[in-house]
Amino acid sequence: MDHRLGSAPFDSAAWGMDTELTGPISIEAVAQFPKSGLWMYMVTLWAKADYKNGITMLTSGGYPNGIRYEGTDGWIFVTRGDYSATPSDPVRRD
Repeated sequence: MDHRLGSAPFDSAAWGMDTELTGPISIEAVAQFPKSGLWMYMVTLWAKADYKNGITMLTSGGYPNGIRYEGTDGWIFVTRGDYSATPSDPVRRD
């Protein structure tokens, strides 16, 4: 069970995509929930959200905890307290 997938990454992703006031135009999602016992989270989740500005956001409990933005010049992955980027990242990390 992946307890990391919550609403906070969605808020941060929307802010980074400049879609926090508009939201997606379509969403597809599949989730699997525990078959017995008490639970607060789904066992697995996959979701795809398309935005009017042409951005597609993919979400899954199988991805690392954080947000990866991809563009024509490379990508950056951010998570609380850390980041990584394409090899062309101009900032040295010691």
